[in-house]
Amino acid sequence: MAHVRAAALKRALPFLGLLPVALYLVGVYPVYVARVTIGVLGLITLATWRSPPEFTPWLERAARALLILFPFVVALYQATRVVAGMMGVDFALFTQASHAIARTGAPTTTLLFDEPVNFLTHHFAPVLYLPGLVTWLGVPAPFALIACYALSFGLALWALRRFCLGAGLAPATATLWVLVVALSQSIRPEILWGVHDEIFALPLAGWSLVLLQERRWLPSLALAASTVVAKESFFVFPLVWCVLAWTQGARSPRAESRGPLGLNGWLIAALWLIAGGVYVIGHSWWSGREFDHLNRFDFAALSTGTEERALFLAALLVPLRFFPLRSRAALAWCVPALPFIAICLLSSDREMFRAAGYHATIPAYLLGFAGAVGLKSTEGKWLSSPMVVLTLLAAQLSWEVTALRLPLRLALATQWYPAPGLALLPKDQVIAADPAAVLSLLDHPKVKRLWRVPLSNQRPSVLVFKPDGWETPGPEVTAGYSPCLPSGGWTVLCDAP
Repeated sequence: MAHVRAAALKRALPFLGLLPVALYLVGVYPVYVARVTIGVLGLITLATWRSPPEFTPWLERAARALLILFPFVVALYQATRVVAGMMGVDFALFTQASHAIARTGAPTTTLLFDEPVNFLTHHFAPVLYLPGLVTWLGVPAPFALIACYALSFGLALWALRRFCLGAGLAPATATLWVLVVALSQSIRPEILWGVHDEIFALPLAGWSLVLLQERRWLPSLALAASTVVAKESFFVFPLVWCVLAWTQGARSPRAESRGPLGLNGWLIAALWLIAGGVYVIGHSWWSGREFDHLNRFDFAALSTGTEERALFLAALLVPLRFFPLRSRAALAWCVPALPFIAICLLSSDREMFRAAGYHATIPAYLLGFAGAVGLKSTEGKWLSSPMVVLTLLAAQLSWEVTALRLPLRLALATQWYPAPGLALLPKDQVIAADPAAVLSLLDHPKVKRLWRVPLSNQRPSVLVFKPDGWETPGPEVTAGYSPCLPSGGWTVLCDAP
């Protein structure tokens, strides 16, 4: 009987590793539980290294359920931030562009400059026509954007799991590895914090790598080329695809069965690089305005921020430090992430090499594929123990994180969004608004970003903001304005006549 109990306990112990994940997804602060879990799992791993606990089918089902739940939690959390008036300027930009697509067919935004501009001159993101279409079908633009965003994230996770299975990992290990990647410090905060256009490229890049693993060259190349619909930085992706395809045996320029349609892959890579150069370097030639992100690259400033760059790279490699360097195959699968890591490390903007910044999301996700190959290469060794993967999973939530607090955000919902009083503002007046307030002013043709007021030549007629919001104006901005229109928790100030 004691032997039966011991065996049952051994099968149940791995479930402990899922506890921090479950707590996090239901909105409970998981850091201290995760740290205790790391210690317990570490002791179990050491005590059972000769005969580690096996993953039962029930553990895989539980992990898969948490993985499936994650995109829905992302959508719900984003929605609560919208209704609680807590979304930032990026979300306002993408929402306004999506709403404009549904109304006029063009992704116009009024938040970047004094005059309305096409968002595609700021970032090359035709993918916004997808939430624009959903908005046109009747879904409010903020929630259409969130739905497409969560769907993209879910498809990206599915692609990574499919790749893990194709690499030969057991289903439970594959599912847990996807959770390790999805909950990393470089992905989790930004996935939940806001909406960024890079995320829409992840499922395209992920499924491109899956098809490359299956040696289906043409559809893989097509998906690699299509990633550019999300952002201009993906103009480089077909090139890294060709390099990776070459390492996987696609060397013959004549035999279609052995190569990516001969030289077509390299030709497309060259065309994409030329197009990217025209978009970025030739921006002023075709749009009449310099590409404003080029000022993030000042090579004279590369000697500063050395410690931050090192921490960025270390955080990016945390879930991989045991695996890829032990396998040449895994090192080859690191290739897709390299240009994005280089872009971040060569930037003079500290935001681009912040470990928990959204710029780290792309390389962190792509390195997850290399990690899967490396994990398979350690099979049969101590490092491939299921308990090691579970310990890594708990470690991802041992960093300082913010609890999701979904019930609290829902309780705040009716206070901020929607703001019916804002619809009464005259359409012929210039309004400077907090990014979250912009979501209630999508039909207003002259809404501006509040932060730009000191930089603008136009004096707004109305200011709209939250007293404790992202862009609360100082007295130098509010001078000459007085309260004029109560609307929920928003402060509405009108210019004195």
